[in-house]
Amino acid sequence: MNFTYKNLSITKHEHDTVVVSAESPSVTVVFDPFQAQGAFRSQIKADIVFITHDHFDHFSPKDLQSIASRETVFVFPASILDKVQTFLDVNQERLIPVVPLEEYKITTKNTQVTAMAVPAYNIDKKSPQGNLYHPKEKEFVGYVVDIGGVGVYFVGDSDPIPEMEALTGMVEVLFVPVSGVYVMNLEEAVGVTQTLSPLVVVPMHYGSVVGDATMGEAFKQAVEASVIGIQVEV
Repeated sequence: MNFTYKNLSITKHEHDTVVVSAESPSVTVVFDPFQAQGAFRSQIKADIVFITHDHFDHFSPKDLQSIASRETVFVFPASILDKVQTFLDVNQERLIPVVPLEEYKITTKNTQVTAMAVPAYNIDKKSPQGNLYHPKEKEFVGYVVDIGGVGVYFVGDSDPIPEMEALTGMVEVLFVPVSGVYVMNLEEAVGVTQTLSPLVVVPMHYGSVVGDATMGEAFKQAVEASVIGIQVEV
């Protein structure tokens, strides 16, 4: 799925993979590349890759290497630094470990992008053994990134959490999980959308690894029924 918003070209691939390209300044940003196939691998070269956490469907060394050039910068939670260093053959200067609630200025190809690492964790999504899938203490993250002057929030794997409320007014384009498996469910995702009031929202984390393929359309209908003036891209 591809659409344009202001000066951004935005493509949502399967599961959680998102590519955002800006013309001015010229930059291509990729979030959580996974199961990249065909034209994606041959045509996309990322300037910056944002990784939310180290689960297999978000941290895939094969996919990361396939879209990287010698100048690509990788941004990821500091808590997974050892894993990144083990599986990515990348110059250390191109690795940027981050911690929740800190802001970073990321420079690539003479372009500077500002990003805030936002906590991403579960409150009530647990394994059969009673363990949270994404515990807060792991310090996994989502990102609010200023791309070409547009505030883009890639939530990552999270439930609705108190830290999101502080982002109201900062987000124009929102990427939010909806499957309810490991992440917030559809109703919770609609609530987050209402709180943040983006101009565009894109549902993710359904139809591939987990979640029924119809969830995107169900989310769109729910948002359009409850929130006025938000564009939903499925």
